[in-house]
Amino acid sequence: MGDFTPDIESVSMPRSPEKQFDSLASQQSSGVLYHQLHREPLSVVRGKGSYLVTNAGLEILDATCGAAVSCLGHSEERVHEAILDQLKKIPYCYSLYFTNTAAESLSKFLVESTGGVMSRAYIVSSGTEAVEAAVKMAIQYFTELPVPEPRRVNFISRHSSYHGNTLGSLAVGHHASRRRIYESLLSKNISHVPQCYPYRGMKLNETSGDYVARLAQELEDEFQRVDPNTVAAFVAETMPGATLGCVPPLPGYLKALKAVCERHGALFILDEVMSGMGRTGTLHAWEQEGVIPDLQTIAKGLGAGYAPIAGLLINKHVVDTLNKGTGAFVHSQTYQGHPVACAAAYRVQQIIQEDNLLPNVREMGEYLGQLLHERLGKHPHVGDIRGRGLFWAMEFVQDTETKECYPPSKALSWTLHTTGLKPEYAISLMPGSGGADGVNGDHIILAPPYNTTRDEIRMIVDRTVRVIEEVLGCLQCRQKHNKCEEQHPTCSFCASRDIKCTYPPGLKWAQPTKSMETRHKPRTKHPRVEEQSLIKQPSALFTSTRFESAEEKSAWEYYVRMVSTNVPALDGPENPYRQLSIPALSSPILLETIVCISTEHMLNFGLASVDLAAKRQQRMLRTLGQKLLSLDSTPSSETIVIEKSEREALLIAVVLQGIVVAQSADGVLEPHVKCASWLMQALGYFESIPQNPIARMAIQRYGMVDVMLAISRQRRPYAPQNFILSQPDQHHWDETEPSFHKMTGCPQPLMCFLVRIAHLACDVTERPGGEILSEAFQLDTELRAWGSRYTGILPARCDRTLLDILTECFYWTAHLLLARRVFQDQTCSPRVQYLVHVCFRLMDHLATGCGPDSSLPQPFYLAAREAVSAEDRVWVRQKHESMTAFYREQQRNAAMVLIERIWETTDALRQLERGSVKLKEGVSLVDGAIQTLDREANFFIF
Repeated sequence: MGDFTPDIESVSMPRSPEKQFDSLASQQSSGVLYHQLHREPLSVVRGKGSYLVTNAGLEILDATCGAAVSCLGHSEERVHEAILDQLKKIPYCYSLYFTNTAAESLSKFLVESTGGVMSRAYIVSSGTEAVEAAVKMAIQYFTELPVPEPRRVNFISRHSSYHGNTLGSLAVGHHASRRRIYESLLSKNISHVPQCYPYRGMKLNETSGDYVARLAQELEDEFQRVDPNTVAAFVAETMPGATLGCVPPLPGYLKALKAVCERHGALFILDEVMSGMGRTGTLHAWEQEGVIPDLQTIAKGLGAGYAPIAGLLINKHVVDTLNKGTGAFVHSQTYQGHPVACAAAYRVQQIIQEDNLLPNVREMGEYLGQLLHERLGKHPHVGDIRGRGLFWAMEFVQDTETKECYPPSKALSWTLHTTGLKPEYAISLMPGSGGADGVNGDHIILAPPYNTTRDEIRMIVDRTVRVIEEVLGCLQCRQKHNKCEEQHPTCSFCASRDIKCTYPPGLKWAQPTKSMETRHKPRTKHPRVEEQSLIKQPSALFTSTRFESAEEKSAWEYYVRMVSTNVPALDGPENPYRQLSIPALSSPILLETIVCISTEHMLNFGLASVDLAAKRQQRMLRTLGQKLLSLDSTPSSETIVIEKSEREALLIAVVLQGIVVAQSADGVLEPHVKCASWLMQALGYFESIPQNPIARMAIQRYGMVDVMLAISRQRRPYAPQNFILSQPDQHHWDETEPSFHKMTGCPQPLMCFLVRIAHLACDVTERPGGEILSEAFQLDTELRAWGSRYTGILPARCDRTLLDILTECFYWTAHLLLARRVFQDQTCSPRVQYLVHVCFRLMDHLATGCGPDSSLPQPFYLAAREAVSAEDRVWVRQKHESMTAFYREQQRNAAMVLIERIWETTDALRQLERGSVKLKEGVSLVDGAIQTLDREANFFIF
């Protein structure tokens, strides 16, 4: 039962990989006593479906429903409505004096779900409270029998069990590290017998039937040891959860234990706080065991996390005994039968029935188990994979032959959990430890929501495997950045080189470094601008600014907190996108642009309406168009009336408007780039880079988008060829000088290579082939030489950051584009296939939620267009769907439709080369696709 965290005194806990926590929620200023005082948890601000969203905008795949709680996923509107409806009726009434409709409805449902064998439900607020109530009810039961048995005060439970954290429930459980400091307070009338744990408990050559018989005899022996006439109850988790890790009971095991209890007149209590209410495929886990408990605890899946709620289900014969005795249960709690919690839980259970989710739990559970066995069944450090329904665990060992555990000081399970929270994986795994003997043993649990899909199951398994690869993968593959299949004793990569897989004798536990500050880390200080700002006297802005509405102010604040961290590849203390928020307060065009961007982003998360987003976009475009027309009407230097600062603001607005277009999918970026090019030339920025960091940010984004579009549309970049060369590189920047690399994710030298590729691709049709090939081979040589020197791509690097991975994505994409666009390799040649697969493997590290408005997926969209085989294109569609999971359908579809059209074009070109279609027909196909793109480019209003 319940939530379990490792013993913080006996293990050395790795710190979280990212400090995605702003100053208002830091340990220094927070009023919350966190579970661990020296580590800041991530701050979750919203959830939707299977995902959690942090305050830094990182979308985390919640593969465990918290602690197997959120069985419907997050933010189910039907439950919200039930809660609001109950709040309007009666939010609370004291159960000692009153009952309420919600509690009556829920209790009736629970009783009927057992076929009436459990005739009453006692509703409390947590699983721990339910266990405490069960223990007290067992004692009272024996005092109210027709012939009272007051000597029955002993309980028997099992080793490596967890039943709660209050003194009574903690005593019933048996986990050494959790009990240690409270041992003197715990009841001494509770003893423990071994778990049903086939992986470690079953002897060599022992059958499952023999093992069950031995366990039953051990329980019998314990009854005899303490005197069977003094035992009140035996307590067990139907399917152990947090501490042991999802071990299904062997056939006949629970029946055998109940037979022992019945033989001696003791009650049989099943704890289904974690495994019950549908988690294992039936509403009650005991239904699959052919055994009925006398008392049963339920919790987590009961209310799905929408309200704190748990329950104790009481067998009819126990209720009858109390009814014939005192007629009361000597126990009470303030929030017992809470109306709002009961209304939420009742609606959750109705939805499980209405949506027929229990069959889905069974079907998806089988699929999850199948994939885990396929992907990890032969892993040299995965000792056991076990589970039932949507409740699965993997146990890790140093050696699968000896089953030797990792030292507790390594905190392996917690390391896997914190590694999963890195942006490149973005998955929450539930760690557990101590299962082997109370101290040793590591496992992770997967417990997806009941409405999960096959695609989500595949994503969960894939991310879990990649996390395990990073922490426990073959050293050879880790050094080469290969995806290791971990086929013990030799994976295919090592086998192809006739070498043996090598694994670390002791794990290398990654510690957070400054380089890990990715775009997901929010700034901890309020954004400010330096004296170079476009606006004078910024200190007066907050007092002088008057937002037109509270909604406009809210959108501006949302931009500062959320949007500005998503646009650059790497967020940092001097993120100019965040700095821009201050001068925007004094520039109407910038403020309108920021509000428009923010509203479009809020729309993705249901925080703004479609009408409001469209209204703000139209208004912003109208203002932008008027400004540009006024500038265009006075072209000579003598008559220009718009000051340079306003022209800079206009340039920034045009560039940022491209973000809105990318978000809304209402048009294409080409007109924005043309307009920005004209403004850049008018400002003289092609010849002289501005000192203003915000203006420099705008031209860096312009440079990247210009090059990306040039390659995509097979045109030359509008900017001069030496423009990118003049940008600050990663080798000479500090925290106050954001580099081209940090802003775009692509180092300046590599972007220069892409510029040259774009020009060579255009030259192919304009200049003699021999001359172009000579330049292309020279470029290929230079590109390889740069890649061999750049430390982020060197094979020896095992500690790559997200920025390193993004750089490598751009590097191999450049090779791919050189092969396809310059060397004109339009076939499925081995080289092209190799480059495509390398790019895709790297891009699989990109987090869910990286939409087209972010810098991160740029290489994905470039490489995706080069996919040739049907298998690769299926991968592109799936990856695109996961990356844009939080975007509206219109946005998700727009980019993919464009890629599909480009595939049609490249397919036509390949058919031309093979002679399978007539030349005229092929040219018509290509021209049609290009004309379609040009028509879409007319979106911009000026």
